[in-house]
Amino acid sequence: MESRLIAALAACTLIACGGNGTPSGDASTEADMDASAETTSDTPVETTPDAPPPDGETEPVEDAPVDSPEDVPVDEGPDAVMGTCTGWPSTSSAYTFDIAAVVDSISLPMSSGGFPTCCRDFGTISADYIERGTHNIDNSLAELLAALEMMGGPDFEVTMNAAISSGALNILLEHRGLDGETDADGFCLVRFNGAPAGSAGHLAYDTFFVTGTGTPLETFPASMSSGDMLTARGSFEMLIPLAVPVTAKFEDAELTGTATVSTPGVTYSAGTLSGYVTLDEFFSALNDYVQTDCACLSAPDPVFRRLSDGTVEEHCTDLTPSTCAAAGNDTCAALGTNCSTLVPLFVSAADLELESTRTGYDAISFGMAWTAVPATISGVTTP
Repeated sequence: MESRLIAALAACTLIACGGNGTPSGDASTEADMDASAETTSDTPVETTPDAPPPDGETEPVEDAPVDSPEDVPVDEGPDAVMGTCTGWPSTSSAYTFDIAAVVDSISLPMSSGGFPTCCRDFGTISADYIERGTHNIDNSLAELLAALEMMGGPDFEVTMNAAISSGALNILLEHRGLDGETDADGFCLVRFNGAPAGSAGHLAYDTFFVTGTGTPLETFPASMSSGDMLTARGSFEMLIPLAVPVTAKFEDAELTGTATVSTPGVTYSAGTLSGYVTLDEFFSALNDYVQTDCACLSAPDPVFRRLSDGTVEEHCTDLTPSTCAAAGNDTCAALGTNCSTLVPLFVSAADLELESTRTGYDAISFGMAWTAVPATISGVTTP
């Protein structure tokens, strides 16, 4: 997987950053991405990812023998005693908030020996096991974000922490039924985004409830033992600051952290969040951004579509980046100009095999570190 990602990044260096070349590696797309050229073809281009070896046919490399079946780690999730997430009110306005924390810092993991140091091995569905029979931590999106930063893209940590410091991004973690730093029967960790409310603490956004109800969208049965917090798996929506800010839902998301529980709330150190974003979800998020924020591109809907055979159909040549440039919308102009580069780039970053019926990998693994400080959630508001 790493070699394919490097190939795609090399293509991005040549194309998106002003050179002359075409995408290589996993993608079969060939398009002239010279920023000064404009095409009018309406023919969609299909990009085909490399397929992982079929089940049962993987030959591990000589220096990485496959473990015996009983020794192969399968990412089955935590086995700690978890709480339950039930008993919601009928409306969000009737919701009574429990002790909480707000995330105050986010960071990407360092690498050691060419591998990420955080946060999770996805086991037998990950590219390193399928291709080499190894069991390493999987964090392809973090590696991609770090590489893009080196090429002039946004700095993930700086962007996210600036949003947190300014109050534009408030990730709130509510602890329902938490008894203390050791909780024998577990509790429910509920995630909201919200807004600062001065002396009242924070207000949770009503968009983080199921529409018309008091049921939160993101809940995690959780355990707490001697300050060690661990959740069951769930979904976690998060901003990904690329050349454009894309909001996508991460699946199979798990949170951990070292907690100190006090009257004001919960403090966390050494927190981690791990999960994956599917290619379907990622391209859907890009489509949403184009339709919502880039009307100047005159884009068809969708621009990107992953087909049932795993190929990606894109309509980048239909976009009008020059219109965006003339209007002073440089972000959308750059997206339109470099549109075709995104397909092989993110297809190459995919490293998890979720659907054996589709060619190629289906999802991009991710993990990050976080800390949090005590918070009060006093009510609900609309973004």
